[in-house]
Amino acid sequence: MQKGKRQKLNDITIDGENETPDLISKLPDELLHSIISFLPTKEVVATSVFSKRWRFLWKSLSRLYLDLYQINNHCARSLAIADKIVSSLSFSVEFFHLHHYPRTWVRSDYMLRWIDFLKKEKKLKGISLSCDRIIAMNFIRWFRVSKLGERIIHKFVIPKGNIFKGRFLQFVELNEYVLKNGLPFKGCVNIKTLKLGGCLLGDNTLVEILKNCKELEKLTLRHCSCMSTDVSIRHQKLKLLEIFHIEEQSFCLISDSLDKLVLENCVFSTTKSRILCPNL
Repeated sequence: MQKGKRQKLNDITIDGENETPDLISKLPDELLHSIISFLPTKEVVATSVFSKRWRFLWKSLSRLYLDLYQINNHCARSLAIADKIVSSLSFSVEFFHLHHYPRTWVRSDYMLRWIDFLKKEKKLKGISLSCDRIIAMNFIRWFRVSKLGERIIHKFVIPKGNIFKGRFLQFVELNEYVLKNGLPFKGCVNIKTLKLGGCLLGDNTLVEILKNCKELEKLTLRHCSCMSTDVSIRHQKLKLLEIFHIEEQSFCLISDSLDKLVLENCVFSTTKSRILCPNL
């Protein structure tokens, strides 16, 4: 009995709270990298204060999430901090997600530098760019009315150049952007999955994207709008097509390889539309 009491006393700290062994820090580095990769980047960097072992652990992230407004609500400071975080990474990055608000817009030079660095130096496999949905949608409605007015379109348009061309890049997701043409996807022969959400597509943009992404297997269009009234999808390697909440006059889908088609809340003209997919 006395022995049990002594054992119990040994498990109590000076302040009266139970001691909890630091089991997490004893995990292998690979597992810790996987765990913290799912945290917002600001919180991941904050783990460096835990101990000497955690000090540089965040630099080995395999998944990088940058929310510029969460990092700092001051635009210039947020960009500077994010720039330092990206340049400090020491291992390969499999996935890069960037979320921003219009008032903390990523200047083209920052975005291009980050993406180029991650593609070439960190063997980036997937990228997701997202602008704040509610505010961006208000601007996109303005774009349609003003026919892509040049006064503010630079806030949302994807930077010029084939920025999504990469040797290892296979996944691209864009949310709430304006794509005036398919130039950002020029030479993207390795992309297999493309997701566009809330995007405004210029005339023939979708056709140009599909022409460039020759190895594309999965395409998702969600709440997208086209400047023209036609949606034309022709691809010989596409296997999965998902379209949600789109209203256009005509819909043309031609693919020998497509075996799964998902249409939800879509409105197309029955007389002007056709689907030719023998393996569907």
